[in-house]
Amino acid sequence: MPASHRAWADAFPDCDAGPIAKTGVTWTPISQQWALEFMFLFWFSPPTPMRLDDCAEGYMCEPRPGAVESLNIDNEYHAVEADLTAGLWAFIIEHEPWITSQLAHPWRICSMRSFALRAREGLGRRHFDGWPVSIRKAFILPAGASRQGGTTWFGLRDGTEIIFDHPDPCLLIFENSAVEHGSVPGCVYRPTIEFDIVPARHVDPKPVYAGLNGWYPLLP
Repeated sequence: MPASHRAWADAFPDCDAGPIAKTGVTWTPISQQWALEFMFLFWFSPPTPMRLDDCAEGYMCEPRPGAVESLNIDNEYHAVEADLTAGLWAFIIEHEPWITSQLAHPWRICSMRSFALRAREGLGRRHFDGWPVSIRKAFILPAGASRQGGTTWFGLRDGTEIIFDHPDPCLLIFENSAVEHGSVPGCVYRPTIEFDIVPARHVDPKPVYAGLNGWYPLLP
């Protein structure tokens, strides 16, 4: 086990809990008002590619040029600007009770990014992200997720497989290093606001931006 993984496991040993632990995936609808807000914030922020060096100090980044190139092929990333950060903060404050109920432990936000899953043919590679398993990904999907609009395949912890199919606006959280997953592109772009969640001593809904290639702190 890498040192970073051991550090997270030793600091927070009791994070495999809550409803999310049953399958590794949980979701909830969001309002049309929030969906419109995030669609506006997404489309009015400029596209910008992920770069190898766009990562805060002390964070895990993707170090392989080929992997970053592949992410830029699959996704159109957008700049994370002040309005998006403020909107996300307000959204997380409103949805904090639900997030906490699903995780059953305190948490905080460690990173965020904005991207659209590109429309294309073919399926994404099925994979585990290889992060400490107590860290989860959250997707705000203001246009929902479906086979037509783009979505994600999951191999759930209970042994079943699903293609996430909820075409209405929603918030999706998944255990990206405990649950195998892969993109299912559609025929249109799927806007996504991502924030990544780490365990903490107390809940802190303030968003943290560590660069498009900054994923989680190497140490708790």
